[in-house]
Formats: sequence, structure tokens, C-alpha cells
Amino acid sequence: MPEKTDAKELADLQTAAERAAVTYDWDTTQDLYSQALELLTSTEIEGLPLETEYELRSGRAACHEGRGTYADALPDLEAMVRLAEELDDAP
Repeated sequence: MPEKTDAKELADLQTAAERAAVTYDWDTTQDLYSQALELLTSTEIEGLPLETEYELRSGRAACHEGRGTYADALPDLEAMVRLAEELDDAP
């Protein structure tokens, strides 16, 4: 049953990150998105759509925009392009 636990933890981290972003708490938001992405890449949560990783990376990239550290967003933005291509959703 670890997959359900991991999926719930991932959803909880994403929700907490979204709440922190609303308050412009970029440090907390970035930490939470990073934790969620680490969990996502360190476990195999069956049935998790690629869109989830895209959303997490988009959120973390937005943190860098909010902080004005645009260059730091580049790895997430590049991963988002790759994910969009995999989803056949690239422009």
C-alpha cells in the first residue's frame, strides 16, 4: 500500500505548495514543490499522469519568477518542454 501513501503525500505537498504560493511565500513554495518532485522521482506511483510532473515543475518555475531568479527556472522549463512533447501537447 505504499503507492497510495506516496500519492496522498504527493497531493498534500502540492496542495501545501499552492497555498504557500497564494501568500507569495516563495521559499516555502519552492521547498514544497521540490519535495513533491523528489518524491515523484524517487518512487513509482502507479497511474500518475505526466501532467502531474508538469504542474509541479510549472509551480516551481513560477517561484523563480516570483523571486526574480529566472535562470534558476530553466531546468524546470526545459523539463516542461520535454513533458509537453511526450504528451503530444507541444506547440
